[in-house]
Amino acid sequence: MVKKIINNMGIFDFLKTKKKEVLENKFVGRHQQVCFVREMLGQEISSLEQQIATNKDNSERSEILERLESLEAYMKSEFYTTHYDVASTFDKIRGISKDGYMNCVLQNDTGMENRCLKILEDVIEYGENKARNDGSLTDELIDANKKILDTEGTYGFLVWPELGGLLNKAEEQHAWLIATGLIHKKKQFGRLNPCNVISELLASLDKKGLAVMANALKTMNEKLLKNGKISEIDGKKVIEMIETGVLENEEIHRLYPDRK
Repeated sequence: MVKKIINNMGIFDFLKTKKKEVLENKFVGRHQQVCFVREMLGQEISSLEQQIATNKDNSERSEILERLESLEAYMKSEFYTTHYDVASTFDKIRGISKDGYMNCVLQNDTGMENRCLKILEDVIEYGENKARNDGSLTDELIDANKKILDTEGTYGFLVWPELGGLLNKAEEQHAWLIATGLIHKKKQFGRLNPCNVISELLASLDKKGLAVMANALKTMNEKLLKNGKISEIDGKKVIEMIETGVLENEEIHRLYPDRK
């Protein structure tokens, strides 16, 4: 049961264990993460609930993987290499990515996410080369394509704090933001994936939202510290991330004073 793991190891070690399980091909998705968050907040999670969550995670991952593998196989087919069906391939990979981010499969499986991004990059590169050869390539098209690549993971970032709609209570969302902020540290493709999500989120808010969210995260941090769910060192890291986000937010408002 999750409860026993947390009691023996603490939140940070538990998350590192789950990260190791991913590397060992044991997928840990949003349903298991919801169980973990609720366990953090004192709820009892039975072994049956944990197994159901695992099954749901594996099912969601399998559905996205099946669609991705089907598209990859199609792109290697004689028909594709003869007709270069780039337009429909673009639509399909965008659909796979959107659904994969919505159910947090791609946030939790960076290998699969990279495969999706590689297809998107290849399709865009082919389209630009074709336009360049026939003289129709414009700066507007290049800028539009760059924006697509730069913002591809944005949707995943937006649904991450709620784990694709599974976390409905504010305190659950705040606890999850702290948990994920302590374990996800690396960036890929120059964007959040989802690393230092606390600072990134706070930097993106308006002034009113900044104050509310910063105070809520500080309150949850104190609660987790008091209940022994995180160590004092991790608690200090959370405060540092909050302070960083606040400073980044203030700098953005200084540079763009018309922003609300």
